[in-house]
Amino acid sequence: MISAIFIYSARGDLLICKLIKDHVKRSLADVFRTQVINDPHVRSPILTLGSTTFHHIIRESAGNVPMWLVAVSRSNVDSSMIWEYLHKLYQLMEVFGLNDEDVLKDEFMLLYELTDITLENGIPQTTELAQIIPRASRKPIYSSAGSKSSEVDDFLSGSGIMKAPKLSKRSSSTMALPSVPECPWRPAGLKYRKNEVYLDINEKITILVGKDGSIVKSFVDGSVDCVSHLSGMPVCQLGLNDAHSNRGDEKSELSLVEMMSEYDIKNKKAIPNAAAGSVMLEDCKFHQCVQLNKYENSHVIQFVPPDGAFQLMQYRVVDNVNIPFNVIPEVEIVKQSTLNYKITLRSLFPSTVSAKDVSVKIPVPPTTIKCDFNVSGGKCKYDAGEKCMIWKYNKYKGSTENTLSASIAIPATSHDLSDLLRWSKPPISLSFEIVMFSNSGLVVRHLKCHEPQANYQPVKWIKYISHSGAYEIRY
Repeated sequence: MISAIFIYSARGDLLICKLIKDHVKRSLADVFRTQVINDPHVRSPILTLGSTTFHHIIRESAGNVPMWLVAVSRSNVDSSMIWEYLHKLYQLMEVFGLNDEDVLKDEFMLLYELTDITLENGIPQTTELAQIIPRASRKPIYSSAGSKSSEVDDFLSGSGIMKAPKLSKRSSSTMALPSVPECPWRPAGLKYRKNEVYLDINEKITILVGKDGSIVKSFVDGSVDCVSHLSGMPVCQLGLNDAHSNRGDEKSELSLVEMMSEYDIKNKKAIPNAAAGSVMLEDCKFHQCVQLNKYENSHVIQFVPPDGAFQLMQYRVVDNVNIPFNVIPEVEIVKQSTLNYKITLRSLFPSTVSAKDVSVKIPVPPTTIKCDFNVSGGKCKYDAGEKCMIWKYNKYKGSTENTLSASIAIPATSHDLSDLLRWSKPPISLSFEIVMFSNSGLVVRHLKCHEPQANYQPVKWIKYISHSGAYEIRY
């Protein structure tokens, strides 16, 4: 599949030339430099000249300087896999500290070693860090706690490419490598005195409310984040109340609290019944440990979990979103130089649930010279630099209503009054975090773990966390 790997500096200097197949010559590196790097009009990430194809990506190095990664092939290949491999290779370079030109020149043998580990006769095998570290001559220079980008965090948590099929014949010119394990994301022989699995349903709601109070836009972006401390090689099965798996299921009409009470969940704070029923999940993206054929057939998420922290899946919900707060703004001009604000903040989740770090940002005219306000709860301050009032609560209980009243004074000159009439009125914004509340209504119906050898019953912890995204109210 891949016949050669070239890495260039931003100036076009050849830093790495890894020839995998015998029929590829080093002179091809000059061809790519001339045809692509030295031609500013070339925008395509793929170039075909005769029977030779160049796939390339451009990534910023440690000094924010572009670096070119190029894969050369001479057959009909899967371009998406080539580009994915190049991105994973660069993430490996970041982890091992090779994303700097000077370091790469000094440590070029380590880069050759990484390509030998990750490629077998030009076919990508694995980019899982857990499989690469034992075979590399040098350890990574930083862990996920000190990683430099979210991509590296995802990479360190185990999102490498799937293993390729084994070759029936191997070229004698390529180093013979051990076969890739069936689960390259999980090392064998793990043992824990206490077997536990943590499941966090993290959701971020984005909403835009129009001037008439109608919902202009609303959707929820969510992820299922796991931390696994399980012995052996367990098979886990996660059941959700998504619309496909609930068809024909009598339990789909149960309330969320009733569903949760059936399972071993330690944190049993209340969750609103509004989140009951089925949820239509869209744009689902799974960790490679998930058996996709199982999900397609029965919509049950079955997987062998990596050890430690990883993101099991991502999803989006656009229908029947549970709105946590209702903000009712009233703004009127009382005199030529005075505006009166009345902002009502009403929580729509149950009283057994509380939101924390609630903050309402209320814009005021840029010519404001005085701001007097009164609140029925929480704390409020006027930020003269940002020209807004900030109304905060450390903790806001459900089924609660509070009001902010304010009087805004502006200069009485005709110029300032005309500016007020032209004022664009930026939307009011709201930020918060709610534990044990689901904006989408997604519910974990069951989480089963089975290890045939050890046959233990792990402790399962499940938590729902809802955050605000772009939560805006026009007035």
